Amino acid sequence: MNEGSVKTDNPLELVASTSAKSADGISATFIVTRPGTSRSRVFGDEPSLRAAIAVAVAAGSDRRWVGFDHGIHRISVIDLPAVVREVAEGQTSWQVQIGVVRAGNTAAAVVLWFGTHDDDATTDGQRDLLRLLTEAANAN
Repeated sequence: MNEGSVKTDNPLELVASTSAKSADGISATFIVTRPGTSRSRVFGDEPSLRAAIAVAVAAGSDRRWVGFDHGIHRISVIDLPAVVREVAEGQTSWQVQIGVVRAGNTAAAVVLWFGTHDDDATTDGQRDLLRLLTEAANAN
């Protein structure tokens, strides 16, 4: 499901809907809640990338992200599912960082940060977002 900002009582979705914004030199931020399930939702401001990520999630192409350990990981745009890669490359995004929030052994949320520079440094904003999502995931 594609989502912008939505009304919800779910703590994880509330954090995701209010936090999927571009910041700290990141050109686009997207959050997938409950990845790998039929209840997954995609949050983010940029409609074409949000839709492409939703298609990839619905097709099960998010398995690689879901398998990452808790934390922030860097991947190449080339390693994204084709539908996401095509949109990202069309917007000159070529650097992606993936943040994974785990609740036990399950991925509760995945964050995708798209950038146009080759700076793989993790920002305080990224760490803060993972902390907030982790707290919300554990509140569910």
